[in-house]
Amino acid sequence: MKKFSGFLYLALFLLLLVHPHLSYSGASSGLLLWYQVILPTLFPYALLVSILIETNSLRYLTRFLAPLCRRIFRTSDAGSFVVVTGYLCGYPMGAKAVNDMVIHQYLSKKEGQYLLSFCNNASPSFLINYVLIAHVTGTKKMIAALVILYLSTYLVSLVTRRFHARLENVDALSKKTPDTVYRPLESIDTCIINSFETMVKVGGYIMLFSILLEIAEFYLSATAAVYVLPFFELTNGIQAVETLPLGKDWSYILMLALTSFGGICQLFQTKSMIKESGLQIFPYTLEKLATAIVTSLLAILSLHFF
Repeated sequence: MKKFSGFLYLALFLLLLVHPHLSYSGASSGLLLWYQVILPTLFPYALLVSILIETNSLRYLTRFLAPLCRRIFRTSDAGSFVVVTGYLCGYPMGAKAVNDMVIHQYLSKKEGQYLLSFCNNASPSFLINYVLIAHVTGTKKMIAALVILYLSTYLVSLVTRRFHARLENVDALSKKTPDTVYRPLESIDTCIINSFETMVKVGGYIMLFSILLEIAEFYLSATAAVYVLPFFELTNGIQAVETLPLGKDWSYILMLALTSFGGICQLFQTKSMIKESGLQIFPYTLEKLATAIVTSLLAILSLHFF
């Protein structure tokens, strides 16, 4: 496997030497996307999440959210903070929150893996402004799409909790809760640096996949490119889905499925976020694929009503 990946990296390097314009074009578009959209959207959340965890201020938030999350998602008190972060802050902040909570021993690895299965999603801002308003027509259909995207993650959590919590009660997973752990803020500078490190990782993967998109478009036939490229990266993929010759209904279904899955680039971003905590990317990948399938089925069902 290492030899195979080594040959792939070497092939990519040679391709960039032969076609430097593809590298320049892809890196430029990826950097522009990161600077104009990703950085101003994600950085404030990354910084605030880091500060809340480091100062133990999240205990004030979990005090209100824990009873609801325990009942709906079967999480510990500390896990309720990850649920909120994962649903409101967008990819890959859910994975980042899980990683940091496991490292700071608010969560066990078992509960962290469970939370990762459904708490790393597109943010409501991205869904409403970029996906629904720009690409879905009809108020009822937009509301249905929003419900489908969140309902699918909950339905998947009903299954994944049985695997990840088979040997332990999820409610009792967190041995150290936000009320018993105190972590003073040593320096805001540390939180800023950590947040920028997260943003640099995200930006690096966006640039890498933008370059891969340029190469794929150059070498693939027009037909193959149309069907393959949407799955590389979510932001560009949503736009590419509309170019598929599938009709409005199937484009709608595929767009929602891609949004719930997040794209291949999102998988690499998530893997980089959870590296320090030792959480596994393979179960997460299967769970995101399952979420995409559930989303597709719900979308098909909704078309009979809207």
